[in-house]
Amino acid sequence: MSNSGGAPKMKFERPRSGTLLLGILAAGLIVRIATVALFHPPLFSDDLDYVALGKSLAHGDAYQLEGHPTAYRTPGYPLLLAFSFRLFGESLVPVRAAQAAADLLSCFLVFVLGRKLFSERVGLIGAGIFALFPLEILYVSIMMTETVFTTLLLLYLLICTGETPSWKTSIAAGIVLGAATLVRPTILLLPAVIFAVRWVSGWKSGKNLKALALTAGAALLILSPWLIRNFNEFGRISLTSNTGVNFWIGTHSGASGSYSFPENNPLVAVKDEFGQSDLGIRLGVEFMKGHPLEYGMILAKKWAHFFSVDYWLLLSMHYRPDFRSAPNAGVVFSSFRLTDVLALHLPFAAVLLLATFGLCCRAGEGKGTLFLFAPCAYWILVHLAFYGSARYRFPVVPLFMIGAAYGADILLRRMYVLTRLRAAAFWFLAFLFAAGWTAERIVIQRKADTYGGRETLRAAPGDTAGAGEGRFREGGD
Repeated sequence: MSNSGGAPKMKFERPRSGTLLLGILAAGLIVRIATVALFHPPLFSDDLDYVALGKSLAHGDAYQLEGHPTAYRTPGYPLLLAFSFRLFGESLVPVRAAQAAADLLSCFLVFVLGRKLFSERVGLIGAGIFALFPLEILYVSIMMTETVFTTLLLLYLLICTGETPSWKTSIAAGIVLGAATLVRPTILLLPAVIFAVRWVSGWKSGKNLKALALTAGAALLILSPWLIRNFNEFGRISLTSNTGVNFWIGTHSGASGSYSFPENNPLVAVKDEFGQSDLGIRLGVEFMKGHPLEYGMILAKKWAHFFSVDYWLLLSMHYRPDFRSAPNAGVVFSSFRLTDVLALHLPFAAVLLLATFGLCCRAGEGKGTLFLFAPCAYWILVHLAFYGSARYRFPVVPLFMIGAAYGADILLRRMYVLTRLRAAAFWFLAFLFAAGWTAERIVIQRKADTYGGRETLRAAPGDTAGAGEGRFREGGD
């Protein structure tokens, strides 16, 4: 950065890079404004809880759902909604505009991260992918945590990329980490991954531990009001009451690997939120110990669902009230046209395969790829522990984009290293992704055919919440 003229100015390696970045950001802004104006998906899942909590806070009431205190959803995103509701009324348009602004900031952060980890060229390619990526654009209109959390995650990672961090940057990282944890607690252990990456990269142990301690202390300060509130309300020092529920969703006999409960759900009989969580953990651990082979198969399903087509976004785009009466999700998902599925998924598939190529065939020491893909590996492992969903991979997709930009860059400049082992690793991972996508489509079609396919939507009576609503909805973040 330069302080000439009294204001910081970003320096670019090439004269046209600044103009190109401005063009990318302008294109990203235009398509996001159009999305906010034209795409108004209905509230039908977790977003019902978030909006209800936001309204409760905006009205000056307690943090509660249906008249009862709750810790099932962490308060970060509802606080944002409440702030908007207090300032602008209960219209969702200002929230969508704020999310569009956050997403545009994420686009800029992708550029800065790509440039810092690899090169300015990689940063520009990554930002260009992000600006026009269909999933990123459409999610700004959805009342969920993904867009805001992604911005916080990228900001946290950018702060952590410094070679010689001061106590100020370590504390700043902790503040951002604390805010991000209040939005999605799954980020909580990411500092341990950053610590490991820094250690491998040659950081001195004392400096590394000091940075970790300062970050943890600042994060704890941000989290403490929420932890104290939960202790006063529930007698638990805990961030959320849905940990055990999410664990058991993906760890029971017959689990699909994604959001699914057995027909007789024992958690429903427990009225206390933390009691449900405790029971879910106990039942899940018992299942893992007693059925290791079946659990191994479920892990494979979780992997497939994590990288699967984003049917949740398709559901938001094409939602109809009769979806709620469907006997299973397969009936709903089979009603989506294959062209829509491909249009939504092919950009992600291309990004994922290019990023995989960049990881497997990288040139040089690969410090940038280590910092980039270690958080991705952490994120995947977290959701293998709980359950997989295409929506849950959303926060790390920008990291895949930077990896894809790097993969495209070394491919175009022929700077990659392609040994037999590296080629085998790439094709093995590509096969796993493609096999998961193929198996997913087959399973969905079979489930739909069992109940008569899409015709069931027109004939099914009642309101059974078959498409995934109900008390647990999507299980929380």
